[in-house]
Amino acid sequence: MKNLLKRLQPEDIVALIFSLITLTLFILKACFSGVIFTGIWTSYYFFLIPFLLLTIKESISFFFDSNPAFSGFIRIFRDWFPFLLILGLYYSFYDGLNYFISHNDMDHLLAKADEFLFGVQPSVFLEPLTRFSLLVSWSSFAYLSFIFIPPFIAFYLYFKKEYFDFKITMLAAMFLQAIGCIGYILIPAIGPGYAFPEWYSTTISGSSITHFTKDFINTARITRDCFPSLHAGLSALFFFSLFKNHKKMFFLLIPLILSLWFSCVFLRYHYLVDIIAGIMLAFISRSITYRLFSESYRRTYG
Repeated sequence: MKNLLKRLQPEDIVALIFSLITLTLFILKACFSGVIFTGIWTSYYFFLIPFLLLTIKESISFFFDSNPAFSGFIRIFRDWFPFLLILGLYYSFYDGLNYFISHNDMDHLLAKADEFLFGVQPSVFLEPLTRFSLLVSWSSFAYLSFIFIPPFIAFYLYFKKEYFDFKITMLAAMFLQAIGCIGYILIPAIGPGYAFPEWYSTTISGSSITHFTKDFINTARITRDCFPSLHAGLSALFFFSLFKNHKKMFFLLIPLILSLWFSCVFLRYHYLVDIIAGIMLAFISRSITYRLFSESYRRTYG
């Protein structure tokens, strides 16, 4: 057991703690609902994904750690494994576990927050712009670009051998993902386009990229993943990791990053408070990670 704990990376521990918290909340809710001894367990099993991923990782490490020929492979595998854990934490709610725990959508609260802060519903305010098909298509592409922006920036840092920034950013991403998933439990929401379709007089239509984005999101996303926006949070986290040492790449990506944040509201997937919260949490996660692990990471990675 001690050897196992020593092999765990900080990001593994973050994922493990979050998964144990989720499991505890699930058991407590099942007990209070009187369904603990029913078939409820077969309805919600995606929360096992992080546990399964960690088991696979430790099994691979156990079998190959002692072989020097695989040392390079093991290091790369461990360095990039957090991306799988981030996906694992997100998809642990794919079957609606967060809604089972909270059992109350909070879209009305987020809508009220937007109204209070900005005086309007931002997605409704932007509705006249939906008649510009080119803007809709570009926004759809920008929204979809979230799939490759974090791994692209991570690979860029890794390729440049900025291992310290890479490790800090990856661990911060795990903190951010865990915090975001807690937000999905506490404030489950489906987004303005789904919760309040009566707000809009037009539907969003565009090119094939628009329809592909909508179909892909409807298939790939978990149902209640609005607050905070991890589209905004994770993209901001990886984006700002470039600012200190890679300003050319930073400024090159500004139009795409800003378009991504804009598209979250424009395409009616998020409330504006979701975006603000996601970006703020990105800075908080980075700050926490840097304060706790910068010295040890700097000794290891320079």
